[in-house]
Amino acid sequence: MIGKPSFRLKKNLSTYNLFQVIFLISAGLPVFLLIKGLRNVNFYSILVWGFSLFLLLYLFVLTLFKDKYLAYTLIIPAVSILFLVSIYPFVYSLRASFFAVSGINLRRTWPFIGLRNYISLFSDSLFWTVLIRTTEYLALAVTIELFAGLAMAILFSKVRRIFLSVFIIPMMIAPIVTGLLWKSMFNLENGFINKLLGYAGFSDVPWLTYKVLPIFSFLPQPYKHLAQNLNMTYGFFSILIPDIWQWTPLVALFLLAGIKSLPEKVFESAQMDGAGAWQTFRYITIPLLKPIITVTILIRMIDVLKVYEPIWAMFRTGIGVRTLNMQLTTYLFRTHDFGKGSALSIVVLLLVSIIITVFHRILYRRKETFHR
Repeated sequence: MIGKPSFRLKKNLSTYNLFQVIFLISAGLPVFLLIKGLRNVNFYSILVWGFSLFLLLYLFVLTLFKDKYLAYTLIIPAVSILFLVSIYPFVYSLRASFFAVSGINLRRTWPFIGLRNYISLFSDSLFWTVLIRTTEYLALAVTIELFAGLAMAILFSKVRRIFLSVFIIPMMIAPIVTGLLWKSMFNLENGFINKLLGYAGFSDVPWLTYKVLPIFSFLPQPYKHLAQNLNMTYGFFSILIPDIWQWTPLVALFLLAGIKSLPEKVFESAQMDGAGAWQTFRYITIPLLKPIITVTILIRMIDVLKVYEPIWAMFRTGIGVRTLNMQLTTYLFRTHDFGKGSALSIVVLLLVSIIITVFHRILYRRKETFHR
């Protein structure tokens, strides 16, 4: 026979119902106040009251459901924040990309124009120039940082940690400060880099310009123009060097953590079999580090696509060094062509999604091969 509920259970149930009543009253109070003074309430007051209402309703939901649904109720805040900061802006930008939206009619009715923003974007030669420059910047920055970071990781795995703390200082500096720092060092007249080159017997280098590199200066004019379109200029390498200087230590930290986590027994077995240092590095260290290398490349590719502050600090919105992210802010904040800017943001999002999908498949495939 099932006995009667104990006194403790009855007490818990009464406390449970009391919490429900308190939360219902607390949730209803801001609604009442908001409706009563709706004419005198501004947007920020509505926002504060709405957040308070959501918080109180969420606490009420926590008391309403049993432990069986606790896991689902606990993720409500995370899902709500994700919706506010990710899903809603994406839907808003996607909708705006099909309309003629500018600073004039931003708060009015938007005329529907279909795919005209995308057609205008892809027919603009400046878009393809910026896309090529971003691709080159991405490939060179990530490749150099990977090899330099791998060399630093191998070096730091054999020396004292105090040297590592010195080399990670650049990644602690704000990107805007990095841009201003390198702009002063690249100064033609009194920059630190040109002074060092002068002491070594070299002439001053016009870093912060769009001049073609000397190796291409002897070419005829059509080829020289092609070299400039392919970003073989001082300005392009002026924005590339600060990124490599600042974020190579981050890559080294990732790879150093991977090297430290590798099993020592594998290297001891290779040494007993007579494998040399190069053979051990090529056939053991690199294959075991491939998952970490893949994740590191993915993180750096996404970061490079988002770069803005150093380039802006050095060149503002200079057309000769403009990347996709810079072009996006130009559409939104200089020309106020929000429809075309939204279309470009969707294109950038698709590019990032393709990169993530490709690297995820590569990583998943390698995991399957490793488990087999």
